[in-house]
Amino acid sequence: MKATGYPGSACVPPAFKQRAAGRMPALPGRQQMTIYARSAGPTGRTKNGQALLEVVSLLVVLSVLFLMLVDGCIFVWALGLSNEACATACRAASMGPPEAFQCGAPKRNAESALANLAARHGLVRVMPTCQVSESIRKPLPVRAFGGVVDGDVSVVTTVTAFLPFTCNVLRCGPISMSRAQKYAYSWALTPHVTSPNKV
Repeated sequence: MKATGYPGSACVPPAFKQRAAGRMPALPGRQQMTIYARSAGPTGRTKNGQALLEVVSLLVVLSVLFLMLVDGCIFVWALGLSNEACATACRAASMGPPEAFQCGAPKRNAESALANLAARHGLVRVMPTCQVSESIRKPLPVRAFGGVVDGDVSVVTTVTAFLPFTCNVLRCGPISMSRAQKYAYSWALTPHVTSPNKV
């Protein structure tokens, strides 16, 4: 007689067949174990790439801010130089004879003072020419007696500033700044006395 209930026998119990096929039902009185697959976290290569991308983005932002800071410093420097150039030119024009006594003297004196400033700077340049106008109140001093001229002189100067980052990005030329100042004439006419003819 052939034993039953063992593998290889003709009569294999259904429980063995279900266990072999992976369809074994849960046994009564026992808890079925559930296994959850944990998702894999970022690998070391992914972390390094993300960190490198953040560093590059930060460097780009810092570079732009640094270039804008440089342009801002050049712009402030140009403003200061514009005030200095206009004040220097107007002071030089007010210390010389007015147009009424010597033609073209105020403009020559102002441009002569600007010539000393125009050759000292590269990114910020002072234009060597300027506009000069005067306002003389009469009466004018008489040459025989002399006196101080009662009037004002106005000077308009121009300074150009080349901002490397802004001008290259916007494809524009240098920025022009005009400044005007008015000074009172401090020039006095020297009296011209003629000696009487000797007999």
